[in-house]
Amino acid sequence: MVHGLPASAPKPVVDAMRRSYAAWNDRDLDTLRELYAPDTEWDMSNIEGWPDTPVYHGHEGLEQALEDWYGAWSEMSAEALQVVVGRAIFIHGRMEVRGHSGAVASYEFGQVIETRDGLVARVRTYSDVAAARFAAGVE
Repeated sequence: MVHGLPASAPKPVVDAMRRSYAAWNDRDLDTLRELYAPDTEWDMSNIEGWPDTPVYHGHEGLEQALEDWYGAWSEMSAEALQVVVGRAIFIHGRMEVRGHSGAVASYEFGQVIETRDGLVARVRTYSDVAAARFAAGVE
């Protein structure tokens, strides 16, 4: 699921991102709690048109984010197309969703992920992949 990995990407980072994306797709909150710091922050304020909660806080926030996403879509799948380590972890991803009406949509996004003590401490998601790349310090 994680493609385009540079040979220098630390294996623990790659493994954690694989587990995180798989857990998100499977709605596996227990695994997400293992991977994310208790005070994690998931910031969606850089997603154009994001409704309601722009920033989710803590494990409760992860649960709310899952509820918000899966409440809006009947099916959803996220895939990391590229993972690069700069000042932070940069992910170029793709999301495929199916609405309750059956309509299908796909879009690409960027994420900047910061870790602390081996756990995900902050995720910033961007509509603009280039802006995310810049924010992560990746050329």
